Amino acid sequence: MRWILITLGSVIALIGLAVSALVVLIDPDDYRDSISEVVQAQTGRSLSIDGSISWALFPRLGIDLREVSLGSGGGLNEFAFFSAKRLSLGIEIMPLLRGELALEAITIDAPVLNLVRATNGKANWQDFGRQANASDSPSEPPQWLAGLSLGGISLSDGQIRFNDQVTGKRWQASDVDFALETLIIGRSSGFSADGQFEQDNATDQATIAGELTIRADRSLSLEKTNLQIDDIAITDFNVDVAITPAGIRLHPINARFFEGDYQGDVTLVRQSANRPLRFNESLTNTQVGPLLAALVDVDQLVGKGTVDLTGELELAGQASAIETLNASGGLSLRDGAIEGINIAQVIRNALARLEGRKPTSESTAQRTDFSQLSATLSIVNGIAHSNDLALDSPLLRIRGEVRSDLAAQTLNANLTVNIVDTLEGQDGQALESLRGIPIPLQVTGPWGDPSIRVNIAKVIEQTQSEPIRERIEQEVNELRDRIEGLFNE
Repeated sequence: MRWILITLGSVIALIGLAVSALVVLIDPDDYRDSISEVVQAQTGRSLSIDGSISWALFPRLGIDLREVSLGSGGGLNEFAFFSAKRLSLGIEIMPLLRGELALEAITIDAPVLNLVRATNGKANWQDFGRQANASDSPSEPPQWLAGLSLGGISLSDGQIRFNDQVTGKRWQASDVDFALETLIIGRSSGFSADGQFEQDNATDQATIAGELTIRADRSLSLEKTNLQIDDIAITDFNVDVAITPAGIRLHPINARFFEGDYQGDVTLVRQSANRPLRFNESLTNTQVGPLLAALVDVDQLVGKGTVDLTGELELAGQASAIETLNASGGLSLRDGAIEGINIAQVIRNALARLEGRKPTSESTAQRTDFSQLSATLSIVNGIAHSNDLALDSPLLRIRGEVRSDLAAQTLNANLTVNIVDTLEGQDGQALESLRGIPIPLQVTGPWGDPSIRVNIAKVIEQTQSEPIRERIEQEVNELRDRIEGLFNE
């Protein structure tokens, strides 16, 4: 035991002596240019260290860099791609002696990530990390990556800024804090992040927490992740992310939100400057009302059901992303309602005005309930179209065609309403005469406040002319029978 203690003490003393010699004899500031050259060679971007470079001795040996800035490259170096007030990286000594790279916690203070697309269409996130003359196809990961471990990451007071000078679109995330537990390649690590997202004078608070796994083949996965964006809660979020020849693929994606299940397959194409996003997504048993209210601030449609969509859009094109959306799919909702519109009351009031009666009071609930609503969808350059919209309720059957500009949030619907049950107005006047008669209905205007027009006069004309025609035909037939009877006598 004595010899073991002596040997162990000697090893510790030698390590301490080596570390002391390293700190005393080597000034990391002498390697400022070398560090910049390595980064330039590996990323094609210039690295600037305007502050000091020093050893960090507590709690572990490490390097401390101040005022770090990474350029955008490609003629966009007036925009710093990344900057930080302080970046501290620790290194564990014992694994290093065994030929393993074990990093202590990385600390990053006040980092800023600038995502910029210049007026010439060039984006500073394109080709990041690609060396000169490097192939576009994914390369084999370096051997040392398999043995990499990291003591964790602590990031505070960060910002992410997006500036598209082509479209004028801007947004930013601020007050970003991020924490990652000890990371070992191939094993899951807990993480959490929070911050504020600001766009178009609106601010949303977001938090996320879950488990992250990074693999030696450079793929990664998120598991058991929960995301909260203001009132939107996404739970049980799981996704695998891999670099493929086509681009960055997120598949499979699974999550739960708005009481339903989400499944998706998303690919971000890397070779195109417009960065197309291809997707195949579905929502099952989802409350569509709260979903639409959260995404587009529209709460007129309520119902629970299924939505599926397959297509693509551009994230960095000349137009806004929604204007480049091309997709196909469908929706099927049940036990819901269209809020703000009472189609039965519209028809009753139109009939009352035509007959010289006073329309009924609007104290009646302004909603059209349905047991089933379905439509197939075709979206071309942000214009959605369906020619088979079908709405069924105990009182009405509605069929027709709908077009909607998703960017402008307007619609134009040409519908046909069939009354399948007696509708009584507050004045006791029934619409029995309209049962089984197609009633044309047009809905136009913004999603939140559309106008409704019904040509009830034409409907009445049709319903009245039919009995008259039948009565004339009956009288003609009776007259023919009498004439034939006279000749037969």
